[in-house]
Amino acid sequence: MSNPPGPGDHHGCPFRHAAPDRLRAALLHDKVADADAREIAELAAAGHYQVACTRHLEAKLQRLHAPADAPPAPVTSPNQFYDLYTAVATPSEPSA
Repeated sequence: MSNPPGPGDHHGCPFRHAAPDRLRAALLHDKVADADAREIAELAAAGHYQVACTRHLEAKLQRLHAPADAPPAPVTSPNQFYDLYTAVATPSEPSA
């Protein structure tokens, strides 16, 4: 995780590798509230990448009115973030 993504790469931890202003802009584009985006960017700038990632997930789930206990803390991988988010954001299949 110490190697930043290079030109044309589409991977890497944005909380670790993105400049704070760019991270905040991306969070706002992702419809994260301004106060949450500011807090998340500050956590990332202070080196608390997993906490920032977890707060991002919490902010996204809060927007979906998900239960407060939705994500376990901390989120430790992009796959975990995706799994937790889609488990809440994707409607369940109706039982047949």
